[in-house]
Amino acid sequence: MNARIQPAPDTISTFTLEFDARVRAQILATAAQQLRSHPAATLGDLVDLPGAAGLVLRSLTLAELLALGSDEQAERLSTASKLHGRDFDQLVLRELAGHEQRMAEAGGRFNLGMSRAQLIERVGGPRWKLQASMRRLEGAGRVTRGGVTSGTRYSLVPSGEAGL
Repeated sequence: MNARIQPAPDTISTFTLEFDARVRAQILATAAQQLRSHPAATLGDLVDLPGAAGLVLRSLTLAELLALGSDEQAERLSTASKLHGRDFDQLVLRELAGHEQRMAEAGGRFNLGMSRAQLIERVGGPRWKLQASMRRLEGAGRVTRGGVTSGTRYSLVPSGEAGL
């Protein structure tokens, strides 16, 4: 006899519901990140996306859309979008200093710096703008970079060594 084992119907629907919920949550998290990086995007841009992302975004309620970003994140993004060059660099330096202070207050023995993703989340603005800032700051001896690819971390150069 060549019978296949079939899971109970309620198992399939539970699995499907949980899977769909996780996929939706991941798409919403990605949408939130993209919205923060592209503040000029319109709702039309969102619903015109193809595939699963478009389906999820077309079913997004206003409450869900508003919950995608906090007021604090929106304020940071607004500030970052208005700043350029050295002014943006100062914002990045303040965030790196704030990170070091938070680490010290939390009793951290080692400052491992901040990843690019952490900086984008905290500073706001697009990836390319942060990369340009980090190149300028590293070239000026204000920031050090360690690690490669996704393990890259940025730290402030201690004040006595900056600019050497």
